[in-house]
Amino acid sequence: MAYFYLQDIQSKNIRTMVGVSKKTVTDWCNFFSGVCSNALLSIDSEEYKLGGPGKIVEIDETLISKKQKYHRGRAYPEVWLFMIVERGSNKWHAEVLPDRKRETLVPLIKKFIRPGTTIYSDQWKGYFSENFNLSHLEGFDFTHLTVNHNLNFKDPLTHVHTNTVEGLNGNIKNDLRKRRGLKFTFKINFIEFKMWLSRQVIEDNTPLLVCFWKAVSIFS
Repeated sequence: MAYFYLQDIQSKNIRTMVGVSKKTVTDWCNFFSGVCSNALLSIDSEEYKLGGPGKIVEIDETLISKKQKYHRGRAYPEVWLFMIVERGSNKWHAEVLPDRKRETLVPLIKKFIRPGTTIYSDQWKGYFSENFNLSHLEGFDFTHLTVNHNLNFKDPLTHVHTNTVEGLNGNIKNDLRKRRGLKFTFKINFIEFKMWLSRQVIEDNTPLLVCFWKAVSIFS
């Protein structure tokens, strides 16, 4: 069952292949994602950071909470997914947030992105002063370049775009929709599982199942 889960096969398909109950598969899949979520915590904080001199990262935020339709039904609090993607390696980090204000985003950028990095973003006000003449990242040893999405998806002069991070955001949101019955804490575990999975595929030629058993040993 762990092998199928690591191949990112949905639980309903695992249930068919393994021949066990829905509850059994759900419980095991939640355990697997929890193991990988825990393994992320064992990574050294400096090693975990993205970017660095000569490297580019893209940042973006997207709403992942359920929306009201036509102002009817239950109103849900806003939940945002903030994503950081390193170009070239496609390593990434995500944070689930209650808002996308400057006070929320800037500390995370400083925490998870190395000094000397070139950062690409859109022109969301959480990154800029009100008149857009000063980046909130000014003075933190970052080069901050932007694209105005009201005009272009890719800046015609600087060629700056955030297509990589937006594509990843879209993929994660689609994965969450397929798992809409999960409790919110399990959804966070699933996002962290995807983060762990991307780093194993990128950084390590060791078979994925072996990496997972190492994660289990950390968990236990």
